[in-house]
Amino acid sequence: MAELTLAINGATQSFSNIKTLQQLLIQLGYFSDDGEPKGNIVVALNQSIVSASLFAQTELKADDQLDILGAITGG
Repeated sequence: MAELTLAINGATQSFSNIKTLQQLLIQLGYFSDDGEPKGNIVVALNQSIVSASLFAQTELKADDQLDILGAITGG
């Protein structure tokens, strides 16, 4: 599989062996290896919110722009 270059939170990064959004989120540490989320996040792909139920099905392509936001709780 070819290297994939993406813009994530404004920074350009390259990845190998990544095809789907869920694979990317696992590699970035937002999900465990078994596909379970480690916390609450919101992902925008090319300025459109992606439902968490679609992460595994959402294929990425070169030069996609992603914004990944994690929820922070506290008082």
